This record gives sequence, structure tokens and C-alpha cells, in this order.
Amino acid sequence: HGGHGCSAALSETAACNLQPCEACRPVDCLWEAWEDWGPCDKCGRGQRKRFRHVQVQPSCHGRDCTASASEEISNCTRRCHEETFCMWTTWAPWGECSQTCGDGGRGGRGGR
Repeated sequence: HGGHGCSAALSETAACNLQPCEACRPVDCLWEAWEDWGPCDKCGRGQRKRFRHVQVQPSCHGRDCTASASEEISNCTRRCHEETFCMWTTWAPWGECSQTCGDGGRGGRGGR
């Protein structure tokens, strides 16, 4: 009561970690080759699909994977009452890690 207000700064900052940051080199999305077309999905007139997977995830502000990961055509025919059996293939190799450091991930694929 009756004193003077504070005239000094209430906080200070000091420089730290002055080493230059590592240069960030943009890496664009890279797709794997398209898989083979799948079988016609129904007897009569049906559709066939094929897929592709990301081989390299974009990083450091590189271009995203904006194109579609699947395609389909709707002009296939399959005889009705044709026996079809499911058959698995071997596992595909692991994909590349999504990050060069930190919390990355990688995926594997099963065959069909």
C-alpha cells in the first residue's frame, strides 16, 4: 500500500540450441506397380478390380499420394455356375518404413 509499481521485465528469454537445423529434403509419394487384374466378380456381366500400394510415403512436405489406389473395369463376363476356389499366395515383402526416424510404420500384404 503506497509502494511503487515494478519497473523491470516480468520474464526473460535466452537463446539456446543455436546449431542449424538439418536440411529437410522433400520426398514425394511413390506408387508400386499395379497388381494383376482380379477375376470377374459375378457371373454374367461383372467388374474386375486391381490395386496398387504406396512404395514410399511422402515426407518433408513432399507431394501426397493423390491418385487412386484401385481401378475397376465393368466389361468382364464369367459363365454362371462355374466353380471358383479361394487360394492364398505367399506373403509379399514388407514395405518401406513410413518415416526415417520417430514413429514410423510399415505394412505387409497377404496374397489372395
